[in-house]
Amino acid sequence: MSKEKYFLKLISEENPSIAEKCILKGLLLLEKIYLKIISEKDKKIKKVRVNVPVISVGNITAGGTGKTPCIIQLGEYLQKKGKRVAVLSRGYRGTYEKQGGTVSDGKTIFLNEKEAGDEPCMIAHKLPEVSVYVGKNRIKSAQKAIKNGSEILLLDDGFQYKTLERDKNIVLIDSTNPFGYEHLLPRGLLREPLDELKRADLIILTKANQVSKERINEVKARILSINSSVTILESLHKPVYFFEIKENAKKTPLEVMKGKKAVLLSGIGNPAAFEKTAKESGLEICKNIAKKDHFSFAYIDIEKAVNEAKIHGADIIVTTEKDAIKLKDIIMKNDVKFPIYSLCIEMKYLEKGEEKIQKYLEELI
Repeated sequence: MSKEKYFLKLISEENPSIAEKCILKGLLLLEKIYLKIISEKDKKIKKVRVNVPVISVGNITAGGTGKTPCIIQLGEYLQKKGKRVAVLSRGYRGTYEKQGGTVSDGKTIFLNEKEAGDEPCMIAHKLPEVSVYVGKNRIKSAQKAIKNGSEILLLDDGFQYKTLERDKNIVLIDSTNPFGYEHLLPRGLLREPLDELKRADLIILTKANQVSKERINEVKARILSINSSVTILESLHKPVYFFEIKENAKKTPLEVMKGKKAVLLSGIGNPAAFEKTAKESGLEICKNIAKKDHFSFAYIDIEKAVNEAKIHGADIIVTTEKDAIKLKDIIMKNDVKFPIYSLCIEMKYLEKGEEKIQKYLEELI
């Protein structure tokens, strides 16, 4: 069992041993310290407002909730409406995270995934006409974007970045684990107390198709007990096509890959959800190789995945779009022959959610 899986098992209190109960008590103490730290930090915040609309897309739990597909969808819609859009991201673990930099100016991509971080780099590739900026200081990024002509800003993972005022706060909640085991980090997965959902204008329940309708209703009721005026939408991550990771590759329809045996390889926040989506695409999953979120892959990781695929009689290796950005150079440089594909997904809304979110955006534009 990986460290990540063990940690999740521990904080979920799934049949804890006596030793694990002692560890949980220690984590509870650390949770109180964490709460004090973030509370003191919030008191010192001096908010800044810029002169263009800002939409924040974030979450309240650690791990993958689907922020990147949401950012991409919002960017596409706003761009089609004729707006010059910029995405502001921290650039987590990228070499430009501290100093800041321009990933893309909407015409040219300047930074790679090592410099910008995997998610901003993916956004730049998926939205070639949208500007993307990285840096811990997103006030500076916002000012730079506006100077370069951006008319609306998308603040990636912005719910906890309270320095920059926003016009809309969109919060994504993973339906499969909505409230982070009811505890703050490190005792649970909550980044902030649940009461902070009062700041949300719109909440999107992601992966709503992976839980029962009864559970969705329970989650909605809990959210509304905290924020009675918030709009709640339901969404799912729908597989749309495959893309082989090689030069000049073309989209491969889902039906072509249906029934193929696959080994999954990823470094994301929620590998279990990725496996469910891969199964929905029609693949037969032989093994799920899940690395930690934002994992830096090396050639040896691909070699091991290829060996696992051969052992299990798999036809292909499948990864996420985010990881494909990092894996492509390694695959090309080492001339990997085994077929490796990325599974491309889109965020789809239930119950006319797409119409609702478009109307919501039109209030700003």
